[in-house]
Amino acid sequence: MEPLQPNNSESLSSYQPAAPARYFDKLGIGEWERLTKTPTDEVSLAIHTHYLQQYISHSDRVLEIGAGAGRFTRVLANLEAKIVVADISSGQLELNKSLAVEYGFESSVEDWQQTDICDLSGFETGIFDIVVAYGGVFSYVLDKRDRALRESLRVIKPGGLLLLSVMSMWG
Repeated sequence: MEPLQPNNSESLSSYQPAAPARYFDKLGIGEWERLTKTPTDEVSLAIHTHYLQQYISHSDRVLEIGAGAGRFTRVLANLEAKIVVADISSGQLELNKSLAVEYGFESSVEDWQQTDICDLSGFETGIFDIVVAYGGVFSYVLDKRDRALRESLRVIKPGGLLLLSVMSMWG
């Protein structure tokens, strides 16, 4: 799969929501497989899982933004969190639903919503205990990262947590 690339009318330095949506739609099941391809990928999965296990408690209400195919949705379900799955890619959301059924974690998911991290206006202020934004979501918002951060913090209850990670745009 080619790295996330803008089309001719888009820029690498400014956030264009259509670019990551296209990329992840095209990536398909590759997003599910991404963290199990190599030993290094498996270490990343283990590290991210460790922090979910450390900070997610039974019955926490979690917004998983940029959830992709659901690798971490499954971990959150095993921790008995109540999850709202959100992603900019309709293809990844459909894959997340399908894999949730296949692996039996769909009952932990309250809803699947196609949304952009820079516009979480579909969610009330302070309704989640934790927002999880692992992987690419903060990596691709570029010049809109402050807006994405504000929106993520806005939907967290007072005293709640934001767990996030970023990836390199070069690999």
